[in-house]
Amino acid sequence: MSKKKEKIFEDELEDLLDQTFENQDMIHHKCQIRDDPAKKQAEWKKKYDR
Repeated sequence: MSKKKEKIFEDELEDLLDQTFENQDMIHHKCQIRDDPAKKQAEWKKKYDR
């Protein structure tokens, strides 16, 4: 079974990178909305500061 190697051209690579970074930014943005840092800090202190 021989596997053909895909040739990725530079412009395709650029598009892939752009898309990856866009997705990463979107995920990061959603996490920022979901996770309130002050609330997380309070939970952390309650759990681990004894």
